[in-house]
Amino acid sequence: MQMGDVCPNYVTLVSVLPAISCFGALELGKWVHLYAEKNGIEIDDVLGSALVDMYSKCGSIEKALQVFERLPRKNAITWSTIIGGLAMHGRANDALDYFSRMERSGVTPSDVTYIGVLSACSHAGLVDEGRSFFSHMVKAVGFEPRIEHYGCMVDLLGRAGHLEEAEELILNLPIRPDDVIWKALLGACKIHGNIEMGRRVAKVLMDMVPHDSGSYVALSNMYASSGNWEAVADVRSMMKEMDIRKDPGCSWIELDGEIHEFLVDDDSHSRAKEIHSMLDEIANQLRLIGYRPDTSQVLLHLDEEEKESALQYHSEKIAVAFGLICTSPHTPLWIVKNLRICEDCHSSMKLISKIYKRKIIIRDRKRFHHFEHGVLPAISCFGALELGKWVHLYAEKNGIEIDDVLGSALVDMYSKCGSIEKALQVFERLPRKNAITWSTIIGGLAMHGRANDALDYFSRMERSGVTPSDVTYIGVLSACSHAGLVDEGRSFFSHMVKAVGFEPRIEHYGCMVDLLGRAGHLEEAEELILNLPIRPDDVIWKALLGACKIHGNIEMGRRVAKVLMDMVPHDSGSYVALSNMYASSGNWEAVADVRSMMKEMDIRKDPGCSWIELDGEIHEFLVDDDSHSRAKEIHSMLDEIANQLRLIGYRPDTSQVLLHLDEEEKESALQYHSEKIAVAFGLICTSPHTPLWIVKNLRICEDCHSSMKLISKIYKRKIIIRDRKRFHHFEHGSCSCKDYW
Repeated sequence: MQMGDVCPNYVTLVSVLPAISCFGALELGKWVHLYAEKNGIEIDDVLGSALVDMYSKCGSIEKALQVFERLPRKNAITWSTIIGGLAMHGRANDALDYFSRMERSGVTPSDVTYIGVLSACSHAGLVDEGRSFFSHMVKAVGFEPRIEHYGCMVDLLGRAGHLEEAEELILNLPIRPDDVIWKALLGACKIHGNIEMGRRVAKVLMDMVPHDSGSYVALSNMYASSGNWEAVADVRSMMKEMDIRKDPGCSWIELDGEIHEFLVDDDSHSRAKEIHSMLDEIANQLRLIGYRPDTSQVLLHLDEEEKESALQYHSEKIAVAFGLICTSPHTPLWIVKNLRICEDCHSSMKLISKIYKRKIIIRDRKRFHHFEHGVLPAISCFGALELGKWVHLYAEKNGIEIDDVLGSALVDMYSKCGSIEKALQVFERLPRKNAITWSTIIGGLAMHGRANDALDYFSRMERSGVTPSDVTYIGVLSACSHAGLVDEGRSFFSHMVKAVGFEPRIEHYGCMVDLLGRAGHLEEAEELILNLPIRPDDVIWKALLGACKIHGNIEMGRRVAKVLMDMVPHDSGSYVALSNMYASSGNWEAVADVRSMMKEMDIRKDPGCSWIELDGEIHEFLVDDDSHSRAKEIHSMLDEIANQLRLIGYRPDTSQVLLHLDEEEKESALQYHSEKIAVAFGLICTSPHTPLWIVKNLRICEDCHSSMKLISKIYKRKIIIRDRKRFHHFEHGSCSCKDYW
């Protein structure tokens, strides 16, 4: 969620939400929304529009409407987003009502607004209204129609059966029609069984995009629907000659934080027997109420019984069956499909929802492109490991080449989501490794405290003939810093400057200050900053201030804090660090002075916050948090943990409590640190031996670090905590950082 003192901010959230929308990760989207609210990030028209779009595309249109209505300001983008969302969910009348509200509110519709309006008309078959809106947009408003507007009109006319008018519109376009607009007409030909026009349109598409399977499959399907199996064979023979393959139907459902993917007739899942039993039960239930499968949808030359069986194992039905056996009654099922849902599945889903009293939301025909550039960094930012695993699986199952670019993004994602072993697996399997790929794995190993491995990979990189970049050296110096390898760090820095010839960036100097400061060479670190050839930023001074706190150098700490207070006067970090140093030395009068200064300037300390993902939901805890619905159980578990620690002789490190309290009160305060609450919640909610993966927004304190080692041993759990600096892997009573952090 945050590494290297960089917290998710307004810009991060606006960037992350489209990525979440792309994969329909509703629970992650909800958490991002909650994060914004809890951290005082203003939900303005830009972030608000991104949230409305995310909820719409993740299947929760009601939540999208709630966000929209609460926005204090609504611009054209915001209105267009909610109108488009309502259209997407088939709520055409609501979409048109919101368009009227938009005009009454004095906000001028944009050309994008009209795409949503025309789409709403298309989905609802409102032909006259669609024609009227299109005409108004062109003649009254004066917008020059884009290809998307014409596409909506072709879709509107085609769905309603006005095929000749739709074709005429395409043939007379003032701009060149693309394949999307022709595909809309071809789909309409299939719906209305117009084989003659379908053949003509398919020919245009085959010339335009010769290796796209869509036109061949649509034409083959039309021939099959009319029983012309000879023509079907001809089309399939043509596809075989050109090595064109139909995209397989694929559906996925997220349950318990894991995304399960199913293909047509899929029996590869570990619970395949249960799924098939549920599919048989569904088929029997449908038969009992008189439903007969629409076998015209099976476009193979089979007998009737075989056709019914083929329909039963469509991917979306398998996903629904899996959802029914894995969730409690009345739980809504949210499924994504890569293709358009067929008529039989659509009809049967309506009945299944009634029989099993479930809301079933299916988002179909959504294309996913370029997720290595948008989705994976977003997943890395929020530590959503299960979603990241699914993106990786999606790439592999859909034949997307995992090259050095996508490979680097996957390595980065796994590293930042706590799974360095998986990052190493991906790295080793890459056929080509460039400087970015090597730098990513070296940085990942450094982040996880595996300094020797990071330096070994640096040596391998050089032996492989790949020239290290300046970014590579940031990872190498960071590895030295985390492991206290001072001489090695000095040597690498000197080699980078003198032998390689790189001009050091502020990040390289920051690593050196961190390296020297952690190791106790405070004067050398300060001297380095004061003699920098470039202006030092607040991050580099904060590294030195943190080192002053670790080593108890109050005099230098006071000096460095003063620099930071002048540089970033409203950043709480320097005030809190100085206050903590005074408190550690027992100088409560000086603590009071610093806190009084903070109060006068209205500066507030960032609250410690930890979160854990369980059953697909992210649970967030603050210090001394009792707001969770299971707070009583959590507090009981915290008491049990404290007793277990006492039994083995552990005494809390009360020097970490920087308040003027008696010893018992200090012990109690330490017990309710946010990461301990998250661990307690994880222990009561997961089965024995399940690893616990926790993210914290601040640096973990010494007492929590010491107690986590023992908790991992007592409860036989691996506990991974990602704080704002690095990863800590607690297992068998020890930590991967070797107590140097």
